[in-house]
Amino acid sequence: MSGKEAAATLARVKRFFEAVADLPDDPACREHLQALGADAAETEQVMALVAKDRAAVTHFSAPLAAVVASSGAPELKPGDRLGPWVLGAELGKGGMGQVFEAQRADGLYEQRVALKLLRGFAGEAALAQLARERRILATLSHPHIARLMDGGSTPLGRPYLVMEHVQGERIDAWCGARQLPLAARLPLFDQVCQAVVHAHGQLVVHCDIKPGNVLVGADGRAMLLDFGIAQLQGREGGEPNALTPRYASPEQLAGAPATAASDLYSLGRLLDELLAAAPDAAARADEWRAIVARATRTEPTGRYATVDALRADLRRLQAHLPLQALPRSAAYLTRKFVRRRWPWVLTGAAALLLSAVFVRQLVQERDRARQAQAQALQAQNAAEQVSDFLVSIFEGADPRRGGRPDMPVLDVVHQGRDRVDAQLREQPALQSTVKSSLARVYENLGRRDEAVALLQQAAALERLPAVNRPLEEAELLSRQAMVLANHYRGPEALKPAKQALALRATRVAADSPEMADSHNTLGWVLTELNRFDEAQPHLDQALQIRLRRLGPDHLDVAGVRHNLGMLALGRERYAEAEAQFRAVLQAKRAQLPATHYSVLSTQGMLVRALGPQHKLDEGQEVAQQVVASFTALLGPDNARVGEALHELAVLQRDAGRTEEALATYRRSMQIAVATGGARTTKVAVSLNNIGGAQNHLGDPAAEQSLRESLAIRRERLPAGSVFIARAEAALARWLLARGRIDEARPLLAQSEAARAATLPAGHGDRVESRLLQAQLALAENRRVDAEQALDGRAALDAGLRSGLRIERLRLLGHLRSDQGRPAEAVTAQRQALQLQQDKIGATHPDTARFHLELAQAQVQAGDRTGAWASLAAAQALLPPHHAKSPVRAWAARLGAALKDKPSV
Repeated sequence: MSGKEAAATLARVKRFFEAVADLPDDPACREHLQALGADAAETEQVMALVAKDRAAVTHFSAPLAAVVASSGAPELKPGDRLGPWVLGAELGKGGMGQVFEAQRADGLYEQRVALKLLRGFAGEAALAQLARERRILATLSHPHIARLMDGGSTPLGRPYLVMEHVQGERIDAWCGARQLPLAARLPLFDQVCQAVVHAHGQLVVHCDIKPGNVLVGADGRAMLLDFGIAQLQGREGGEPNALTPRYASPEQLAGAPATAASDLYSLGRLLDELLAAAPDAAARADEWRAIVARATRTEPTGRYATVDALRADLRRLQAHLPLQALPRSAAYLTRKFVRRRWPWVLTGAAALLLSAVFVRQLVQERDRARQAQAQALQAQNAAEQVSDFLVSIFEGADPRRGGRPDMPVLDVVHQGRDRVDAQLREQPALQSTVKSSLARVYENLGRRDEAVALLQQAAALERLPAVNRPLEEAELLSRQAMVLANHYRGPEALKPAKQALALRATRVAADSPEMADSHNTLGWVLTELNRFDEAQPHLDQALQIRLRRLGPDHLDVAGVRHNLGMLALGRERYAEAEAQFRAVLQAKRAQLPATHYSVLSTQGMLVRALGPQHKLDEGQEVAQQVVASFTALLGPDNARVGEALHELAVLQRDAGRTEEALATYRRSMQIAVATGGARTTKVAVSLNNIGGAQNHLGDPAAEQSLRESLAIRRERLPAGSVFIARAEAALARWLLARGRIDEARPLLAQSEAARAATLPAGHGDRVESRLLQAQLALAENRRVDAEQALDGRAALDAGLRSGLRIERLRLLGHLRSDQGRPAEAVTAQRQALQLQQDKIGATHPDTARFHLELAQAQVQAGDRTGAWASLAAAQALLPPHHAKSPVRAWAARLGAALKDKPSV
C-alpha cells in the first residue's frame, strides 16, 4: 500500500465513522453506511466498533501514520520536502522513530538540521500536547543544548521535530579514543550538567540522558541532544522503549512522571560510565564511586538535592576537598588535608615532628571543613525547602488531594503567594528566595504589579540582620527597576536602579558581570525617563564590560544593544534605532529559534523604528509576524500579544487603514484589561490611541476616550510625567479644533511645563507643545505670539518629525490668511498638502482636511477654480469619515460658499 493509498483508506474509514456517530439507532447507521458505498464487511466492522462505544466514535482520529506503518510503506524518504526542509540521508532509526539529515530549502538562508519523525502520538489531544511542549522546549537556549528549531506534522499526520544538527562523537567514545584521565573527563561532564541546570531552571526535564544523547564536537564542546523527547513520547500512547532502562531512574521505570531527580539519576549513571573507563579511575575510585552512589540512590529524596549540588561535590573531588557524599570522619578529613597541603606537612614533620602547631592547624582545618559542611547542608536544606514549597503550591490543583484539576495557573500562583509569609515566617532567607521566584512567574504572566510587590518584599527581607545578603538584594532591586521601567513607571524605577548600582560598586569589581547588569538597568531606566545624555554612558559601560567578558556574539551583549536601540528611538533617531535592532536580531537569530520570546521582543521594537520612517509595508508585515508568533507561543490573551497588536494598530492607522486600526487597538486594550485590570497605563495608552483614531475619523466619541486616558494616567503616574503631558496635549488638540479654548488653555500650560522640565529643547514633544501654543494664539487673535511660536528655524530642522513640519506649515497658512497675505497662505497650505501626501499617500483619509485647508486659502486668494478642484479632491476622501465628522461639515460649508459666492 502506497502512502497515498493509506491516506485514502483512512479518509474513507473516518468518513464512515463520522457519518454514523450521531445517528440514533443501528438500522439508521447501517442504511447510511450503505448509502456511502460501504460493502457488507465494512459495514459490520464499523457497527462492531459503534456497538462498543458510540461516544468514542465521535472522536475517532487514528493517525494516518499508523496506517502507513502497518502497510510497511515509508511515508517519507530522502529527497522529499517537508515544510521548508528537504530530507537528506537517514541518520538513524529506533523506538522514537526516524532521524534524517535535512537542509533548509526556502531560500531564506542555508541551514543544516536533524529532522526527527516521532512515533507514539495518537489523537488530537496528544498532538496538541506535543505542540505545547514543543513551544516550551524551543525556549531552551544554552551553549551545551542542541536547539529545537521547528516542528509540525507530515502530510499524513505524523509529528516531527527539527533540531540543531550536531556533528561529533558520543561522549564515551570521544573520551575513550583519547584515553582521557579523570581530570579531563570531569570538566566535560560538567558541561552536560550545566545544560541540565539551565533546563531545570526553565522547568524542563530531559528524561533520557545517556551517552548516545551527548555528542562532543571537534572543538571539545559537549552538546546534549533530544531534550524532552522521551517525555513527549510518554505523554500519550508512548512507546515503552522511549526510555533507556540502563539510564532511566527507578521511578521512571515504574511509570511515574519524570522529574529533575530523574535526570540527576541518569547523570549519575553517565558519570559512572565515563569515570570507570578512565585510565586512572582506580586511584580515587572510593570517592567518585561515592558521588555516583549518592546521585543514583533508589529513593529520589536520597539523591543530591539539585544538579548544582552534584556539580559542587565534583568540584570538591577535583580540588581534593572533603566530599558531601562521604562521612566526615576525622581520618578522612585528615587525609584530605594532608593531600592538599603535603609539602607543608612534610616540612613541618621534619622540623617539628608533628608539633602542636600542626595539630592546631589540623584542628582548624577540621573546623573549617565542618563549617563548610554545615553551610553546604544549610544550602541543601534551603534548596529542598524551596523546592518542596514551590511544589506544594500546585497541590491545590491535584484532584487526588481534593483539588481542582481545572484550576487556572494564576489562581495556583496566588495561593502560593498568600502562603509564603505564613509557612516561612521563621525563615526570611527562604521567604526572599520563594518570593523572587514567584515574582518571575507573575512577570511572565503579565502581572507586573504583583511582580513588583514581591520583589520589594524580597529585597526588604535581604536587608534584615538575620539575612544580610547585599548582593542578592542588589539583584532583586535591579529586577524591580527593570519591571517598573518596562511598565511606564520610570520615576519609581530610578531609586532601586541606583541602589543596586551602589550596593554592587563597593563589593564587586568595576568590570564584573554584576556591574554590567546595573549599568544596563540604570541606562534603561534613564532612557524611559527621557534623560538620554545620562543614559548613554551607563549603556556604553555595560556594553564594554560584556564585550570584553563575553565577546560580540553573546546574547547579553545583544541585550545591551537592544537598549541602545531604544535610546535611539527616544532621541527620534529612527535610522540609528533600526540599524541597532537589525544587528540585535541577527545575533539572536543565530542562537535562538525564530519564535523565541527575546527575538520577538526585538522584532516588536524594529516595528517602532520602521513606522516613523514611512516603511509601512515592511513594518506591518513584521508586526503581523510578531502577533502571530506571540499568539502561538503564549496564547491569544497574553499581555505580549496585546502589546504586539498595539504596534500593528499604529502602523495600520499611519497607512490610512483607520477603521482596521481602531479594531486592533480595541482588541489590544481588551487583552490589557484582562491581564492587568481596567486602570493601568497600558489601557491608558490604548485609549489615547483609540481617541486619536476616532479624532481622525471625526467621531465625537474621541473626547471620552481621550479624557479617560488622561484620568488613568493621572491616577497611576507621578505629577509632571511626560506620559501625562502627552495625554493633556492630545485632549487640548481636540478641544482647540472645536473652539473650546478655555478648556484647552490649562491643559496646554500643564503639558508644556512638564515637557520643558524633562525633555531636551529639540525633542518632538516640545515642538508639538510650541505648535499647539501657536494654534491657541491664532484662536485668541494673538498674531505676534503665533508668529514667534511658528519661527521656522527650529521647526524646519532636518531631524524633526515630518508630521510636525506639516503642522507648522498648516498653521503658518492660517496666520498668513489672518494677516491678509493670501498668496503666502496658499503657498504654505500647498506645501503642507504635498508633505502630507509624501508621508501617507494621496488617498489617505487624513489628507482630506489638507485639501480643504488649501481650498479655503484659494477662496481667499480669489482662485475659485483651484478651490473647486481642492474641494473635489477632499470629497473623494470623505467616505471613511464619521457621519458627524467636522471634516464632512467643513466640506459641506465650503461647497455651499463656493456655489453662492459670485465669481471674482
